[in-house]
Amino acid sequence: MKQFIYILFLSCVSLMAFSQEESTTDEKPVLSDDDYLPASGDIAIGVDALPYIEFLGNMFSGHDARNMLFLGSSTIYGKYFLSSDAAIRGELYINQRVNTDVAYVQDDANFNTNPRAEVEDMRTIRNNGVGVGLGYQQYRGYNKLRGTYGVVASYFLNKPMIEYQWGNEMSPSNTNPSSTNWYGAGSNPSDRNLEVKDGGSQTIGAGVFAGVEYFFLPKICIGGELGLYYSYTIYDQEYYKYQTVEEGAYQEYDQADEPEESLSNLSTRVYDQDNVAGRLYLLFHF
Repeated sequence: MKQFIYILFLSCVSLMAFSQEESTTDEKPVLSDDDYLPASGDIAIGVDALPYIEFLGNMFSGHDARNMLFLGSSTIYGKYFLSSDAAIRGELYINQRVNTDVAYVQDDANFNTNPRAEVEDMRTIRNNGVGVGLGYQQYRGYNKLRGTYGVVASYFLNKPMIEYQWGNEMSPSNTNPSSTNWYGAGSNPSDRNLEVKDGGSQTIGAGVFAGVEYFFLPKICIGGELGLYYSYTIYDQEYYKYQTVEEGAYQEYDQADEPEESLSNLSTRVYDQDNVAGRLYLLFHF
């Protein structure tokens, strides 16, 4: 199947190239560089190119039989051109991930009648990150290859959380239920986590960047950039909710884990630290 897609892809590229060459020699005039480049009043929208490059590379090489297009962490770009050589830029960074783990454990309630009976424990890890950026950039260069540089300010909000659902109920009659040992509490804990809020954060930042863009089709370019950014992050208090049995009664408690903290940082990374230092993107201009 992958070989068929690869052959189809190459055929389409070849057909497009042949059609362009034929049309420029027989029907249409040759396009100038101005037909490729954006002009004053143009709007551009685009997305990160790296997930698609990795997907195509794995598909054509056969490196990973389970090759998937992962867009859980991605940036959407937008620009408004004040002139052909200057633009206001905005970007929306989204890092939304949900990972659910399920494991079988002994069914305590039915163990005496059926030692093979099992129930399910479930752990859900959520990462909810959203960042916005606003900046100004200028261009210079020749033909279809242009250099770009500018400044940008950003804000990033991150809210990670872990939730647990247990198959065996904790109660006065079962104070140490059979449980999956996900976080080192043992297989028969006397208290179990229900929810962990692992220090959400807010980050403000500003920086400078530089890069290049190449217009391989009219009004369509692929670009790359690298920057230096200063950021200040405030980490919320971490806490967890847990269940236990005390003096013969079931209880739930909220327990503070770590206090609020702050961090200042100078790096080449944008938004959260999971994002790569350099960025590749694909832009369409209208």
